[in-house]
Amino acid sequence: MKGLSFVAIFALCFLALTGPAASWEFEMTGEYEWRFRYLGRTGDADLFGNMRVQDASLPFAGPGASPMIGFAGPNLYGRGQVASTAADFGGQVTVSRGGFSESGSDAHYRDQRITLSPHISVNKAIHFHSVFTIGGYRNKYDRSTTGVGIPPYERYYMERVSRNATDTAGSFSLEKWKAIVRVPWGIFSLGIKDFPIGTGATLAENTRASALVVVIPYGPFSAIPAVWLGRTRFNDGWNTSPDGAEQADYFGSLGLIYKAGPLDMGWLGLWRFFHSNAYEAGGIAFDDYTEINLIYAKYYNGRVFANGEFALLNTDRKFLGALPSYSHCRHFFVEAGVLAGPARISLMGAGTTGFALNNNNATLTCMPMAINYQVMEPYEWLMFNTFGGGNNGGWRPTTVPLTSDDHGQMADSFGFGARVDYAVAANLNIWGSYLWAHRTELNGHYAGGTSSTGADAYAGLTHAEAVAAAQDWKTLNGFGPDPNPYVDDGFIGYEIGAGVNWKLLESMTVQFRYAYWQPGAWFDQAYQVVGIRGGQVVTDSFLKGRDAVQALEGKMLVQF
Repeated sequence: MKGLSFVAIFALCFLALTGPAASWEFEMTGEYEWRFRYLGRTGDADLFGNMRVQDASLPFAGPGASPMIGFAGPNLYGRGQVASTAADFGGQVTVSRGGFSESGSDAHYRDQRITLSPHISVNKAIHFHSVFTIGGYRNKYDRSTTGVGIPPYERYYMERVSRNATDTAGSFSLEKWKAIVRVPWGIFSLGIKDFPIGTGATLAENTRASALVVVIPYGPFSAIPAVWLGRTRFNDGWNTSPDGAEQADYFGSLGLIYKAGPLDMGWLGLWRFFHSNAYEAGGIAFDDYTEINLIYAKYYNGRVFANGEFALLNTDRKFLGALPSYSHCRHFFVEAGVLAGPARISLMGAGTTGFALNNNNATLTCMPMAINYQVMEPYEWLMFNTFGGGNNGGWRPTTVPLTSDDHGQMADSFGFGARVDYAVAANLNIWGSYLWAHRTELNGHYAGGTSSTGADAYAGLTHAEAVAAAQDWKTLNGFGPDPNPYVDDGFIGYEIGAGVNWKLLESMTVQFRYAYWQPGAWFDQAYQVVGIRGGQVVTDSFLKGRDAVQALEGKMLVQF
């Protein structure tokens, strides 16, 4: 009898504890991705010069040749050929020789990730979403041990060899965590989340917001006000003192969206104002006001589609006791196409502003506003991802990329692209693409402005000194006495791509992709070769033409 009583009491306690839990639900989706990438030159005419002449391992290279060639690409904190500190690049990525490999004419690596997306429904009105990824720390695929700085956590992790089977293979990372609360008149969103809007040219799934966002629907219209609370100028959460010098006085946005039938269009404005005192602003107090406006329109009726977006950014900085400064940048992205049976044909055009070094107005600056790689990805892989489009677009600290992950972004350039997809079968798609790109601002890069190491060849020089050095470089390399110190030809090059997407099994897709980028004439004058070796000027200081770069990727994606 006592035993029966104990079982009854235990059952009642169990129901009392687990009964409330029955009102909430837990779901989780995820994906696993494994990939292998190969990138290689097709000849010795590298982006930064003649690879064989600079290779110190060759007997004819001569004194002054570099002991490290490497496949050029993105580097973190100047690691590789260009040693630097994190502060020099604002903690961002720079493109330099040796970015993808320490030596040799190619680079290859394999990595993988697993991403989990749990979803908790407390009730019909309250939900929690999060994203967990198993990734790791690495330095943008760079095998070099030189340089300083700790690389950031990344979504992918390398498959490294270890003698111990129990060594850590990856690290767990919480990427996003948001709460959604539904009320009769709208939806609240709190926490860390992605912030996509429009076509994705400005704000895509890889742009993060920690704002309090409210969506207020009214028929086909929606108003989306948002405010970033406790935000600092540099987007760091460590400055929590009430009188912090870099605290934003206001950071907010408002969006107006219209969706009806095949049409989706809208406007988003973001505003940020903060006051910086003299202590953290180089001894001069100033007020900063930044405004971003973007408009977009998307149309799709099941056969014809058209997408377009235009974004404009202005920053006004008013100093205490000094002249104000104004910066301006903009970009656009348009895309249109048609679905005809098993084929899908699309055309694309995009462009963004760039720097103008011949601008003598010290108070007005035009900057590149990078176009997010996510909208460019169907049309390019190499041109902007490996070399920053020849203009370091999206890698430079002075560029406005709005995101800083491991992908290059289109900046200070304009281009046109096309893509054709064809469904051979219900589970098999083949595609081909083409992209042509040109420099936006010809007066934005000095002739010979980037050295064979990938560094700024005229760093530390005044404007007048840099102009004289660029003119001398042109004269030295057979251009004659040229009064123009800037690059004359802005053609960045063209890229051809092809790929296959094969749904081999349910929830499992295998993808293959190939890309071929032929750099244009812009590199002839923009990137100089080793001009002086052993105190003597060498004849190969000017290199006309660059050999193409190619890449191959194999990927397996499992979604569950």
